[in-house]
Amino acid sequence: MLAGALLAACAVTISPTTVVAQQQVSAKEYTLKAAFLYNFMRYVTWPEEAFESASSPFVVGVVGEPPAALRKSLGYYVRKKNVAGRSIKVVYLKDHIGAADCHMVFVRNVLEDDLVAKVAARCANGPVLVVGEADGFLKQTTGICVVPAGRTLEVRLHLTGVAARGFEIDARFLRIARVVP
Repeated sequence: MLAGALLAACAVTISPTTVVAQQQVSAKEYTLKAAFLYNFMRYVTWPEEAFESASSPFVVGVVGEPPAALRKSLGYYVRKKNVAGRSIKVVYLKDHIGAADCHMVFVRNVLEDDLVAKVAARCANGPVLVVGEADGFLKQTTGICVVPAGRTLEVRLHLTGVAARGFEIDARFLRIARVVP
């Protein structure tokens, strides 16, 4: 009888309501991550050679299947915003191929370590800012990582690695980021 009551309690804990609540948290998280990506474009200066011309779009690559909320939010920025007079273009990449053709690459945390390493290697020598969302991401590459921290998101920045690749970081960005070695 007690085992039946515990089983029923577990069933209630993993109810459709709980799944919907987790999806809503995930949607809010990815809406916020899209806003972070847009602001990274605004508060990081790319080297001049990163763009073919003054009218070239700002290309953001997303590696790994994006959640619907991320796709929708990035679509908003593509339609409604620009960065330093440049339009924004988002490309969805299945793997590391094409990552070096972007200005910023967002690497989903669902990728295997070897694919993350391939993306990092592909982007290492060019003006591509690599952004991840997995906790150990900055151990594999130099860039930015946005990870959950309690009820908010924390931005971690590998400042020396980013600066060594020619990016300039605005002081306003440094106020919100935690600089990591």
